[in-house]
Amino acid sequence: MSISLRNPVLMLAAAFLIFSMAGCASPSGPSDCPPACAAPAIGLHVQEPPAYSLLGGKPVLFYELYISNYNPPGLYRVEVLENGPGGRVLKTIEGDELNKTLRAPQKGVSDYVAFMWVDLGANTTPASIYHKLYTNRSGNIEITGGATDVKYAAPVIISPPVKGDGWVAAEAPSNYNHHRIAVVTLQGTPRVPERYAIDWVRYGPNGKIYKTDGKANEDYYAYGVDILSVADGTVVDAKDGIPDDLPGTKPPMTVAWAGGNYVMVDIGNDSYAFYAHMIPGSVKVKIGDRVKTGDALGRLGNSGNSDLPHLHFHVDTGKDALFSDGLPYVFPSYLQQGEAKDWGERLEADASWAGWLQVPAERVMTMPINGDVVSLP
Repeated sequence: MSISLRNPVLMLAAAFLIFSMAGCASPSGPSDCPPACAAPAIGLHVQEPPAYSLLGGKPVLFYELYISNYNPPGLYRVEVLENGPGGRVLKTIEGDELNKTLRAPQKGVSDYVAFMWVDLGANTTPASIYHKLYTNRSGNIEITGGATDVKYAAPVIISPPVKGDGWVAAEAPSNYNHHRIAVVTLQGTPRVPERYAIDWVRYGPNGKIYKTDGKANEDYYAYGVDILSVADGTVVDAKDGIPDDLPGTKPPMTVAWAGGNYVMVDIGNDSYAFYAHMIPGSVKVKIGDRVKTGDALGRLGNSGNSDLPHLHFHVDTGKDALFSDGLPYVFPSYLQQGEAKDWGERLEADASWAGWLQVPAERVMTMPINGDVVSLP
């Protein structure tokens, strides 16, 4: 599933999210299971320790809590504690938020996954975190664990991949969009490559992302814009020759075709920048080329798993755009021009957006979050 005039959700890796349930098939409960099928103990673990991230100008821990051998009906509350079992509660998740956060096992991932977004105060810097899961209102603790350190490292500082006004950070960091929940596995290890991904779409002066009716790629304000290298680096992968899709349509997805025409650049310090969905014939670099910050890599298009012109961009830990882990990054500065959390609904209804701020707000050393409308220098 991907963004279209009928269904406004950008989806690069959705085809990997085929859900399947795992566990003992015993309709009468654990007592009827033979010894070999007895329910094992529920366990908690964090595969990738959370990085201290600056999202929308605020410090956040953005990670996944895996719950093994878990058998619904469900949890009542999840608590995230600072520095061990007796630590201060940093976050409580319950009710509708918990229902949206907890995901069933997927193909290749046998555990339930709780997708965690933990806001931290300006002076809160936990060395580690710990988890408590509750199953009823009386406060009985059913499961404890999931201890993990917090990673504090200098942020990956990059320049913008596109320039100008009116850029919507669509499907950008939030806890519920398709980038967030796209867990893929390699040799049994789950990874979340698009954890910090952004699909860049552009508003025009009419408050829409297209000039007239959006039926042609050329009608979109973003189409054909130069895609720029966000840092100095070396091209480690590139593809060209995949045709643009017509808005609202696309061929069946394959792993090789998902990114369309793309470029992957090693920007150093085990960080790789990925740019997807370029216009066929526009890719200007090849594997092995050295690039400088601001160099044009290609032009924004609608190729691959895409049903309207946009740039999919993320930074990850490896040169494979799917089988790696997404990394946070920051821009030195940008101007926030507004907030369009409902941009998809407005697109579907062919409605204009007019939420521009009278005075744009400067953001420094952070990255946009879902629905931010920004001017990129």
